[in-house]
Amino acid sequence: MTLPRDSGAQFARFLHHRRQYSIPSGMARPDAFLPPKSKDETSVVEITRLPDESVWDMARYTLNAASGRACVLGRADFAAAASTSLGLVCARDDDGFCGHGTLSHWPTEPERRRQVALELCRLAKLKLAESPITC
Repeated sequence: MTLPRDSGAQFARFLHHRRQYSIPSGMARPDAFLPPKSKDETSVVEITRLPDESVWDMARYTLNAASGRACVLGRADFAAAASTSLGLVCARDDDGFCGHGTLSHWPTEPERRRQVALELCRLAKLKLAESPITC
């Protein structure tokens, strides 16, 4: 079951690779948000009213060495309203673990898709883990 979130809901995209963020700019990079070419959605987690420690604990649920996600290096936190303002749909589905959600309805044109991801990076807040989070 998919649950669309109200405008006050907060979500995070966990960052598994160094190329997904820039320390000098203090921002996630578009590749952090862009879905795989074969899909129209990106996995996110709802973090509304959760303390940081609980959010970092949730990161372990996203780890899967077979898919190249052996550690979590950081996260990009954003408001559901920010994604909605860009034409995306942010919804919690609890698929796999409580709090899991998706960011969907990405534009089909590659350049427009990248522009939306870049704007989401500007609206998101980058938070780096104190040390890499592993299984």
